[in-house]
Amino acid sequence: MLRSSAVFFAVLLAACGDATSGSASEFGAAGSTFDEPAAPLPPPVDNREARRQLPGFVLACDALENGLVRTVQPDVPFDYISERTETRSKDGATRQIVVESGEPCATATAPTACLAQVDAVRVLGAACDRQPAELACTARYYVYTRGDAVLVAADADQLRTQIGRIDNPVEAIELVRLAGFDVSCGGKAVAPQYRATEDGYEVVTQAHECRPPQGDGFGDDVVYRVVVHVSRDGAVSELSREVLGSESPGHCMRGTMSL
Repeated sequence: MLRSSAVFFAVLLAACGDATSGSASEFGAAGSTFDEPAAPLPPPVDNREARRQLPGFVLACDALENGLVRTVQPDVPFDYISERTETRSKDGATRQIVVESGEPCATATAPTACLAQVDAVRVLGAACDRQPAELACTARYYVYTRGDAVLVAADADQLRTQIGRIDNPVEAIELVRLAGFDVSCGGKAVAPQYRATEDGYEVVTQAHECRPPQGDGFGDDVVYRVVVHVSRDGAVSELSREVLGSESPGHCMRGTMSL
């Protein structure tokens, strides 16, 4: 999937294993419970319809293979950028560099201190501590350096600030993902798609609405196909949303909360 620019873009993926969440609140508001009566579920998702290419759009998965680390075009160049993952579970904590480009702290005036900062970066904290012990807590994020700066970004606003003008579809789709939508290639997911517009890009992706579990275990999801606009200056706005159906089991479990 996408990579990002020299800021340290941290995204806490929904804490149910490694499942990605949609922009609809996957767990409800932070601290909410599933005491409300469940609305009727729509029929199961038609996978062929979910994967359908919409007229005028380009399927995005081939472009996403290159990732943001390799395709980002920031207004002010970075010395170094990497995509990282971090996971904490009952079996312990792991951290991995997925892909990187450039030399960390290459133009820093205090390279030893700069490198120590890069090595010390962690993003999973108190929010992860609140998750049930049986569920893994996962983050995918980006670290970058520019001069002596080693920065972290946790949302689309920080990505927008660090990249500047949105110059390609991979940057636009990463902004959509950081805004909370579920961008996935393969499986039952809505096929991510894009098209260029006069003032940016339109991106097709998916979102999930989590329904209460009946007893213990995972509940069901209502799955939506969503069209999102990303302007050249990085503003993200939802244009349309349609119900595709339901998935069972879904992404969320009784007692979990949004990070």
